[in-house]
Amino acid sequence: MQEFNGKVAVVTGAAGGIGRGLAQHCGQLGMSVVLADIDPGGLEKLGAELEELGVANLAMPTDVADAESVERLAEASFGEFGQVDLLFNNAGVLRPGNSWQQSVEDWQWHLGVNLMGVVHGLRSFVPRLLAQGSAAHIVNTASLGALLTMPMLAPYQASKAAVRALTETLHMELQKSNPEIGVSVLCPGPVATAMLDSANHLSTADDVLWVGPQAEEQAMKTMSPARLARIVFEAICERRFWIFPHQEFKPHYRQQVADMLEER
Repeated sequence: MQEFNGKVAVVTGAAGGIGRGLAQHCGQLGMSVVLADIDPGGLEKLGAELEELGVANLAMPTDVADAESVERLAEASFGEFGQVDLLFNNAGVLRPGNSWQQSVEDWQWHLGVNLMGVVHGLRSFVPRLLAQGSAAHIVNTASLGALLTMPMLAPYQASKAAVRALTETLHMELQKSNPEIGVSVLCPGPVATAMLDSANHLSTADDVLWVGPQAEEQAMKTMSPARLARIVFEAICERRFWIFPHQEFKPHYRQQVADMLEER
């Protein structure tokens, strides 16, 4: 996909962070935007800002962990605009803690939003994307935490690793059934956001927090949502599957793969 003017994007986790950055960038490119988040106040504020800029948008309070809520999002998106060209399954949550101390509810919360939110998005939107018969692109937000792990983030990292595996599978499936629908997995490192606010279970802020090796050295390299959005759209134009906005983390991943192959 090279042209975005006049197209339609759906963004979950749109009220803040990466989601907000993606939605704003879509508007700058002349797209109509469907804004989805569990935070109605944040949606209303962003919707009003986009409207002032002349960006057509639809704000849909959505709980991505609820399949029926996501189905309503899909129905409203196609009902309002008649098509969807970009789907950003971006909503995510995080609560730190030792793996054995995380409650069952915490595990269900992480898996419900981070993983099942993507599953629900695919189940509700992919059949419609296939039926509309035009080029489209899906971006699922995972994390560098889907590739590199650290203590205190077990539910988050497990759910994001599952998103990575799911997205790889989706890519292979669509390559066979409809290669016009591109697929990407977004694996960001540190991005300026308030993701830890999601720990209050009131907001599904997007997935951006990952603290890996040499975290103190990387602290000064926190990326803005606006810059990340530009990187994401460059990848969409190039139909790249992997999106690594933070190239400086690649040596750590390369070392991990080498350790795996050598069984270290």
